[in-house]
Amino acid sequence: MNRSFRFVLQNKQHQIQLPIQIFGLMAGFATFAVKPLYRILFEQRIERMNGRYLARLKVGLGMLSALASCKVAWWVEYKRLKSLKEHGLLGNPNAIAPISIFWLSPQFVLMGIMDGLARDGMEDFFKYQV
Repeated sequence: MNRSFRFVLQNKQHQIQLPIQIFGLMAGFATFAVKPLYRILFEQRIERMNGRYLARLKVGLGMLSALASCKVAWWVEYKRLKSLKEHGLLGNPNAIAPISIFWLSPQFVLMGIMDGLARDGMEDFFKYQV
């Protein structure tokens, strides 16, 4: 049984094979990009009110993005199963779902956001509170 660790991007004209590591890069980019965006959007406003809640807010926003990632994963799986059912491929374990692999990218981006916020929040908490 030959199992490939590549996703197949199906188009009407051709198929493109993308490596699975592309999703890790998406999550890594989101992890890296969320820190400056957080500083721009939230940190300056919260420091004016009371700066001691910054670490808790980061962890809380990270957990909210984890919840959103689970919701997006549920929605993509629902869409995948619906597509398989429409094409009559639901009982076939070797069937390739006729949807784009880029439906998976929002949940990986949200996981990267969660990782960046929660990790940074926990580091701040242990640095200033413990």
